[in-house]
Amino acid sequence: LNCIVGLSSLLLDSDDMSDANMDSIKMIHSSADLLAGVVNDVLDYAKLESGHFEVDIRSIDLQSTVDAVVLSISNKVMEKNVKVRTNYCGMLPRMINTDSRRLQQILYNLLGNAGKFSRDGTFIDFSIRLVTDTSSGQNKIRFAVKDYGKGIDKSDFESIFRPFSQASKETQTIYGGTGLGLSITSKLINKLGGTISVDSELGKYAEFVVELPYDGDIIDPSVYKQKLRNTTIVILDQNEKFTSTYSMEDEFMPLCPTLVKVAGLSVIRSSKWLELKEKLGLDVGGKHYVFLVNQDLEEMNAIEHMKTRLGEGNSSWFTFGSKPTGNIRHFKSLTGIFPSILLDTISEAVAFDYAKRDRDANKSKKLSSLRSSNIAVEGIADKPLMKLGTQKGSCDAAITSSTLKPVSSESTPLPEKKSPVKCPPKSTKVLYAEDNLVNQKVLERVLKRLGVSDITIVDNGLKAVQLCETNKYDCIFMDMQMPVMDGLEACERIMARDPKEKVVFVTAHALSDFKERADAAGAFDFV
Repeated sequence: LNCIVGLSSLLLDSDDMSDANMDSIKMIHSSADLLAGVVNDVLDYAKLESGHFEVDIRSIDLQSTVDAVVLSISNKVMEKNVKVRTNYCGMLPRMINTDSRRLQQILYNLLGNAGKFSRDGTFIDFSIRLVTDTSSGQNKIRFAVKDYGKGIDKSDFESIFRPFSQASKETQTIYGGTGLGLSITSKLINKLGGTISVDSELGKYAEFVVELPYDGDIIDPSVYKQKLRNTTIVILDQNEKFTSTYSMEDEFMPLCPTLVKVAGLSVIRSSKWLELKEKLGLDVGGKHYVFLVNQDLEEMNAIEHMKTRLGEGNSSWFTFGSKPTGNIRHFKSLTGIFPSILLDTISEAVAFDYAKRDRDANKSKKLSSLRSSNIAVEGIADKPLMKLGTQKGSCDAAITSSTLKPVSSESTPLPEKKSPVKCPPKSTKVLYAEDNLVNQKVLERVLKRLGVSDITIVDNGLKAVQLCETNKYDCIFMDMQMPVMDGLEACERIMARDPKEKVVFVTAHALSDFKERADAAGAFDFV
């Protein structure tokens, strides 16, 4: 399986292959992925049944955790013209305590199923909420996944969670699969102390709801009423569904009306610049405006006109959209980012711009005073402003460019100049200890494609230790299990001789205890 996946992925990058051969390679690669999924399902189920299963609860970045899954599923369903709509409640914090890997596995299974059964041209609705159990008073975090496909008969609600069981023979014939996905998902949720439920109407939709215990912080959206007092947020988006006063897609609008009401925000939505002028009216003084402008909106040159109309320093500007931009104030999506993170970013930008405006105003007053006193001011007016955050005690010290960067894959700003992909220097010297011939070939070809040609391959740990006594390597890739001497013992001996060596384990062992043992042996990294 390693051979099929590894070598076919390398062939997919080839430029000198006919269309027919490329189609064959794509089928081989997709079939290998499917087979890998089946193997992983069976192994996961076996671990769960045998009790050899680990839950690693720790503080995780929830935004990044769900972003990775949503992005992966969005790419998979693109060919069906299916889109994933996200809605995150305003009380969600960025950090929570859970098992990130298991949560991603749960969400990937549910969103993957939703994509599989969705009709072409429809949506997958994915939402996250903080709720309180009315009977126990316990807080819970609720994940809901809804697709608009064939639906599930109510008589099958229980059977779909049984191992090797699917809703119907038709499902197995048309869509394939092992029938283990929901069974594994259910067991994972149970291990995390949660529950899963399903609701559906045949021919219309199916919705799965997961609830996990939650004992972390809860964001109070009303705090933004004070942070953004005297501030109006203006959303400019050509999608009229998202700029109307109310629509069926209410909860999937950027800064949805429900959140706006709870947080006490002032929000104006518009799809055209001309329409916006009418909504703003003639009296625009005394307020600060935060503009969130879709980068695909026509008449982008109208921004300068609007800045002039509002007056210097009375507005803050952000763009959003999927296209690369050098603007540090840019979001890839307004609905894909947690409201608390979005509003914190906006609040910091407003504070930053207020401080800059006040500083500029004071500077102008000083210059006017100097001029009226007939004191020479040559060169003063053109001095650049101090770089933010470089002087302790300055009014801007807490507001640096880094705090204004939108977070995560949904909103990470691109640098002004895209730097090229970094490859190892051609002089890089690599040692690879691996007893499997297929794995040797795959990694060797990957390294050569990256420009590394000085590669030495051995088939056991003892040979690696002996070579390290007389040779210096920039990187040592190490398998975990090998004959004569395993990777852990070899790593320990190499590091005992020279602690500066960089040993990277490349292994199928994914359990955390193997990683801990690799760290204990002195490994530089674990892949």
